[in-house]
Amino acid sequence: MTDNLGPNLEEEIKTEILKCKQEHGEGWGMCFFNNFDGYLPGGFMRYISQPIRSQHRPHEKGSEIKRKQTLDEFFATIDKAIEKVNIAPEQIFVARTSYHDSTYGVGVLDNEIFELIIPIYIELRKMGYNHYPDLTS
Repeated sequence: MTDNLGPNLEEEIKTEILKCKQEHGEGWGMCFFNNFDGYLPGGFMRYISQPIRSQHRPHEKGSEIKRKQTLDEFFATIDKAIEKVNIAPEQIFVARTSYHDSTYGVGVLDNEIFELIIPIYIELRKMGYNHYPDLTS
C-alpha cells in the first residue's frame, strides 16, 4: 500500500482498492481494510477499557501523527473525519450488521460497509495516517 503522501494520493488509493477488488473478488474488503472498521463507531476497538484508551502507546512503525496520539485521540480524529465526509455513524452501525456466510462457515461482513468507509479511509490517509499499522492493524 502507498504510504507516501503525494499529490495524487486519493487516486492512488482508489487504484489500490480497485486492484484489490480484481484480485480478491468478494473478499476484497477484508483483504484491504483488515481491522479498520474496528476503529469506527461501534467497532470492537471502541470497547477497549478507558485506562488503556487514554494511555500513550505508540507503535514504532506508525506514522508521526499516530505515534503522538492515545487511542481516545485517534478515535476523536476518526470521528472528525467521518463528519467531514458526511457519513452518519448510524450508517456505519447499519452496514456493520450486514453479514453473509463465508466458505469457512463464519459470518463475514458484507462489502456494503467497506464501500461506505472508503471516503473515511481516504480522509485519514490525507491527514497523514499510514495504511499499516495506523489504520489496518
